[in-house]
Amino acid sequence: DGGAGNGLWTSAANWSGDVLPTSIDDVLIGAGAGSVTFNTSTTTINSLTLSGTLAISGGSLTINDATIVSGNLTLSGGTLSTNIDTSLPSWTWSGGTLSGSGKLMTTGTSTLSGTGIKYLSDKVWDNSGTVNLTGALRLVESDTGTLTTAVFNNLSGGIVNVDSTDFTPIHVNTSAGKQAFSNAGVLNWNGTHTNGYSDIRYLTFTNTGAVNVNNNLRLYFTDGVDSGSYTLADGKWLQVYGGSRTFDSPASFSLAAGATNAQLRTWAPVTIADGVTLANDLLLRVEENVTTYNSTNNLPLLQVEPGATFTAPNDITVNNLTWTGGTITGAGKLTTTGTSTLSTNNGRFLSNKVWNNSGTVNFTAGYLRLDD
Repeated sequence: DGGAGNGLWTSAANWSGDVLPTSIDDVLIGAGAGSVTFNTSTTTINSLTLSGTLAISGGSLTINDATIVSGNLTLSGGTLSTNIDTSLPSWTWSGGTLSGSGKLMTTGTSTLSGTGIKYLSDKVWDNSGTVNLTGALRLVESDTGTLTTAVFNNLSGGIVNVDSTDFTPIHVNTSAGKQAFSNAGVLNWNGTHTNGYSDIRYLTFTNTGAVNVNNNLRLYFTDGVDSGSYTLADGKWLQVYGGSRTFDSPASFSLAAGATNAQLRTWAPVTIADGVTLANDLLLRVEENVTTYNSTNNLPLLQVEPGATFTAPNDITVNNLTWTGGTITGAGKLTTTGTSTLSTNNGRFLSNKVWNNSGTVNFTAGYLRLDD
């Protein structure tokens, strides 16, 4: 009833009967209640119906049953734990921890504001609305076995806008690798860290939707299988670094309108399946480890670097090849039709491979070894 006049959850005089809610109570914060602040103590209630304003800035609030939110919910610190599936239309999260066994479902606008870290702890979040992320989202997993409990699913129709200056906008609390981020909607990667790139790091990342790489994105030790699309802005790159990744049909890589160059960079074991399409102005840059190109589609631009192996079991045609080192192998024939540049002082190994050239080869440094 707001009798204390201070809006604090912990003031008993603010509640009906001047008694603080307990685990058996169903809490109603109506539109006329003003703004209620939860900033200290550890409290468990049975249910919450919110049509007013609740701001959680500290302490720990646990809700065991129905959570109905049509008002304003903000989480800036402390812990909010919901143990039943909860749908939020729109809300604001600038810090603190979201946990509990119930699934979080967001249908409106989720504003993850500020530079602080937001912790999704042992919880599944299904988004079909819009998530605007600044700062960082951490997926926290407490299970030490094989169970995956920290999951962020951007569902079909959902939009995630990453506008963070953080180096690792989507990350985990440990490198256990069981946490997961699945994109079936649209992911707009706009991160602007001073390094010139930013990471999705140490989790399973799966893309069946669309990723718009508007700034450089590194998938850092993020195993996964992709069948969705990637669209890269001019001069930008997507790098697979650590772990292993398969790009499966009908995955595609295209350039944004007006773009004239972009790169898919591989530093980890990568498999590109038949049926995957790469845009004409996209450079496939094999930097380290083994990239297996199972597609029969021609490659407009290919670069193979020292320490890397490019394997093509099928016949392929490459327009322009830059070969600074490493190995090209595989049963299929390699045909080059444009300019092939071998200009750095490194070894190059053509292993169990036929190379037919109908273009120009500029060989000015290093050596080429033919291996059976």
